[in-house]
Amino acid sequence: DAMLARIGDPEARDIAKLSRRDLAGCLAAGGSGATTVATTMIAAHLAGIRVFATGGIGGVHMGAEVSFDISADLHELAETPVLVVCAGAKAILDIPKTLEMLETLGVPVVTYGQSLFPAFWSRHHPDRIATPASASDPHTIARQFEMARNIGFRGGMLVANPIPEADEIPGEVMGPIIARAVAEAEANPDAKGKNATPFLLNRILELTDGRSLDANVALVLNNARLAAKIATELEKAAGNR
Repeated sequence: DAMLARIGDPEARDIAKLSRRDLAGCLAAGGSGATTVATTMIAAHLAGIRVFATGGIGGVHMGAEVSFDISADLHELAETPVLVVCAGAKAILDIPKTLEMLETLGVPVVTYGQSLFPAFWSRHHPDRIATPASASDPHTIARQFEMARNIGFRGGMLVANPIPEADEIPGEVMGPIIARAVAEAEANPDAKGKNATPFLLNRILELTDGRSLDANVALVLNNARLAAKIATELEKAAGNR
């Protein structure tokens, strides 16, 4: 509809990027915004939605040991009881540090159907990073999420769903492209803070001649299918109580 088109308009200047810190201020001012994973988790929880799908979560940025640029998505996963299905952390991030941060925060991380953690556009990182845990069916994932509630855990759960093989851009191809985009961002004073991720994703879109967008659409649809199956299993479990 018209509102969705306005939010998605790349030329719109009155659409804020909303994470947890921005949400109350935007609502109080009657503004409009596009939500991050963190803010979508908050909205989902308020609406009674227990599962949602996204593309990739935010995480620890390259060079975070200097910049301290770490997404609020990670803290939200530790605070808000929503299960998030994604294709891993965005591949522009420092994935090993992102997984370390999730471990520190006590967030359960499960990869669907494989032992390697996915890298967004790629089924796995070139360094073949192991996943903390894996599961082969939606029922097992739903049962783990329910068990966390039963033993009093308050946070959410991250389910990493690899992009279908036919749609992936192999990590060996994406690695040099990501490295080039990150180097350009580091040299660009306008590509800092909340502007960093949009700059990087747009530059990678250009460097892949649009292939990254095609992969992005495919992985989001794939994540939505898995999220629907997990949500169905959770509803079945609720009906049996």
